[in-house]
Amino acid sequence: MPEQEREVIKLKYAEKFFAALNPDELRAFAIAIIKRITIITGWITPETKDDRSLLYNELAAFLLQSWPRYNSEEVVYAIRRYGLTIKDWGRGVNLQLINEALLAYRDERQRASDLEERAAPISLGPGKELPVIENLGPVDWAPEWERVKAQARDGKIEDLFVSTAIYDWLQKQGKINLSDAEKWELMEQCKNKYIGEIEVALLTSIRTKTIADMLDALKNDTWKKSPDLKIRIANMAKIQAVKETAISEIMDEL
Repeated sequence: MPEQEREVIKLKYAEKFFAALNPDELRAFAIAIIKRITIITGWITPETKDDRSLLYNELAAFLLQSWPRYNSEEVVYAIRRYGLTIKDWGRGVNLQLINEALLAYRDERQRASDLEERAAPISLGPGKELPVIENLGPVDWAPEWERVKAQARDGKIEDLFVSTAIYDWLQKQGKINLSDAEKWELMEQCKNKYIGEIEVALLTSIRTKTIADMLDALKNDTWKKSPDLKIRIANMAKIQAVKETAISEIMDEL
């Protein structure tokens, strides 16, 4: 097995995954993750204790709901490896960008896991064995969907973090049923919005070659040939579809 994939496998088993933590452990890991990734990204944490506490709670909930079978070492690795190439970080902690980094890492993890199944057992060091990861079963996204609709009622949905898993859950529930044409139209809208966000960010940040190449791909439609960009735009479209569905349901209540 290649060394890079070997390291990813070790990361998988470095700590207990989030779904296996009790609430106090999960919050402690969330605090530790914030401290570590602010060093990597240069993010500034909220000034007040109450705001920091809210941030830790939101991150803990996000990790448990969206990435239950991952651990804190994987989050930090994803930020370090993929986060700095996504786009300008801004000044404050951003759950959406953490999610984008994890989405990029997920593909690498899957490739490593596929190799793991076919390869000889990996040694984690003297006296250490690979833990058994139990099947947690499907996640019920109904409570999170109700939270999204509650934010829509309060007019706070525009900047709300939404997990792409809610889109998949809504599809299974029959609440979202887009045609291929509608999906591509939504992706086109999200692509144009993404271009605008990057260009605004570049007004106050350095234009790196990575960002320049990404902008060129987005503007010339070659992004469809880039797996990373295609996944990113598709996920943005999923999130937008969830928000629009929430607004539609709220309107139906009137």
